[in-house]
Amino acid sequence: MATLKLSGALAAMAGCEEIEVSATAYRGLLQEIDSILPEWDRAKIESMAFVIDGEIVDEPFLATFERDSELHFIEKIAAG
Repeated sequence: MATLKLSGALAAMAGCEEIEVSATAYRGLLQEIDSILPEWDRAKIESMAFVIDGEIVDEPFLATFERDSELHFIEKIAAG
């Protein structure tokens, strides 16, 4: 199963630092998170950058990943 690593506010909301997920695509991951942690703010999660095995994904809604992948949601860095 893929591992979703959590830090900061996400870990505090979830009450843990990682979650094992069976999803292998971004959309399925969001649905799985919704069922595991219904109190999460999905809009907040969707606004974050998505990382698969250390690489930021440009188009997360098209992303797929392996069953042994390490996944992260991180705050986007704003340029200014």
